[in-house]
Amino acid sequence: MFLAQLVPGVSFDIISYAASLTQIGFRSFIVASALGIVPQTLVYSFLGQRAPECVWAFLVLSGIVVGSAAIAIAIRRGKNTP
Repeated sequence: MFLAQLVPGVSFDIISYAASLTQIGFRSFIVASALGIVPQTLVYSFLGQRAPECVWAFLVLSGIVVGSAAIAIAIRRGKNTP
């Protein structure tokens, strides 16, 4: 439960539902959930505080990701054409 909470991008609802299908006790579930949420909350809070200072980095990184995806799609389509 604790390790599942540390995975970024995975909904806590899905993890909690999956945990309800196991034999985990309520107390263990609460403790593991609370401890698993703390690191993610601290990171999100830190990044949220620093976001205005790093907007340019986010935009550059987003451009690189989108550009790379566009190039990969163009290359893949070029290989599939006879």
